Amino acid sequence: MPAGFRMTVDHDLKAQWGIEHDVGHIDEREALRRLLFAPTCTICGFRSGFIDEGQKTVLPSEASVKLDFRLVPDLTPSLLLDLLRQPCPPRLFGY
Repeated sequence: MPAGFRMTVDHDLKAQWGIEHDVGHIDEREALRRLLFAPTCTICGFRSGFIDEGQKTVLPSEASVKLDFRLVPDLTPSLLLDLLRQPCPPRLFGY
């Protein structure tokens, strides 16, 4: 971060939303660093199952998702695709 840079946090807003701590218990400086410089994955859309009018109670045979990624140096599209094709470890999401 630039020398003298200061990030402010709206503690009242965090209290209103019931946020007791940041994900991973990181400080504000690290949160800003990740926001600006870390790779990201955004789910832009998800589609599965019966999509016509009405309801169906069947398991979908297929699903699709539209994703958007912020790449960082040394993370190429082909490497990202290889990583996406690997199964996610159960502890990845804290379960």
